[in-house]
Amino acid sequence: EDRLMVFCRSHGNVEEMTNTLGFAGFTACNVDTNADTMHDWRSGGQQVMVSMSILGCGLDYPHVRHVIHNNIAYTMIDQHQQESRAGQDGKCTLAI
Repeated sequence: EDRLMVFCRSHGNVEEMTNTLGFAGFTACNVDTNADTMHDWRSGGQQVMVSMSILGCGLDYPHVRHVIHNNIAYTMIDQHQQESRAGQDGKCTLAI
């Protein structure tokens, strides 16, 4: 049930991480597959979501426990927004 989000700064970083981890990524370049990727992640078929800042704001999913920044975010606001994806249900989280 718990999920992990990995935020990257570039499409290349997302591609590298998804190839390493074996999960589909969510970027503006993957518009055709983003709906499937999101469905797999929400339904538990995929425990890890690798994305750029596109999912850093406005995604409210209660089961995100951990957020990892593959690179430092562009701004402090981006950093805060991305880290705030975890703990939407009030449970303890970890952001790295």
